[in-house]
Amino acid sequence: MQTSYNGLQISADGSRLAFTSTTQFTDGASFSEAVGSVGSARLYAVDLSSSTQTVRRVAQATFGLSAGKQLSLSSDGSKIFFASSSNLVGNNADGNWEIYGSDLTAATLSINQVTNTTGTTASIGFQGASMKATNDGRVYFIDSRNHTGQNGAGNVQIFSGSLSGSIAQIGNMNLTAGMTFSLSADESNISFLSARNLIGENPTLSYQAYRIDLGNGTLTQLTNFVNTANVTPDQAVFSGDGRVMYGSIAGNFTSQYGYSVIDIAAGTSAVDISTGNGSQGGIGVLFASLASALEGISGFTLTSAASARGALDSVMASIQNIASARGQLGAGAARLETASRVLTTQVQESKAANSRIVDADIASESAQLVRNQILQQSASAVLAQANQQPAITLSLLRIS
Repeated sequence: MQTSYNGLQISADGSRLAFTSTTQFTDGASFSEAVGSVGSARLYAVDLSSSTQTVRRVAQATFGLSAGKQLSLSSDGSKIFFASSSNLVGNNADGNWEIYGSDLTAATLSINQVTNTTGTTASIGFQGASMKATNDGRVYFIDSRNHTGQNGAGNVQIFSGSLSGSIAQIGNMNLTAGMTFSLSADESNISFLSARNLIGENPTLSYQAYRIDLGNGTLTQLTNFVNTANVTPDQAVFSGDGRVMYGSIAGNFTSQYGYSVIDIAAGTSAVDISTGNGSQGGIGVLFASLASALEGISGFTLTSAASARGALDSVMASIQNIASARGQLGAGAARLETASRVLTTQVQESKAANSRIVDADIASESAQLVRNQILQQSASAVLAQANQQPAITLSLLRIS
């Protein structure tokens, strides 16, 4: 039987597969046992860790338009979240796009409605790449609707929801419509691109990489690009540890559109310079990351004396960190200057040695040549006279 699949996703540990299909599968049967067509898409999950690859039908009703492409599996395959405009549990009579979720480890599957909006059918963020499920039953998504009463302006925000139906807005960031984000492998932070001046460090409104700590809400700007006119914000992804960004960022690196891999880790840079004296002749310099040293005050709202003191403490800590970083930079610069002087001396000495080998003093060499010629002629004359001594002696003997 020919089978049609949409929205295929596999969990990070490879234990579960999720997809929508118009092909009907028997709930609890083997994945290989398709029994016919139902005409409209249904959501299925397959347990790949079992020998029979058991299929479970998650959605007990058909999806709305293209809902099957808007789903997310948790990394361990235990939770699934998806978007649908169907009235799956009786709370969506107005047909809005809502997020639903299910615990795939439960003996009996049930669907929980996470969001419950009214009066609109807009769905900016309910797109597969912009929905991230977690192992503990939460889901992060992007939307412009007012889920918590904090987004009356209708800005694009990041929200978190859960199978219990609780929803929280993550900050108040006014993000870019159509953007995507990445959830770290340990589910502790979210990384994304934005052209907004979110913490006061992007006055040119260029696309920058940001990271928000889901534990304390701290927002950090990871890059400081000057010109990113050709950035495609919906095509940037981040590694699980948040150290590397991959995406279409042509305006900052090349004259044509293309994809670039960028190390955005806020780490220490090491510079090793060889002075030409073997393994012991090197100078090493460490430059600490300023991004990790500066705390800033962007996360503070100055509404009370306590919050002002907290912001002041943060500023003072940043000033101390800057002083420490300046000391490291100064020490590093001094060592680099020492390395430069050593290398300059070595170059000069090498040139002098080469000159002694290659260059010749013509006057000195000419005088030496004449001297050698005189010595050679004198030696020849003395040798000639020495050769005549036996003949003279014989002639004297004959006369006597």
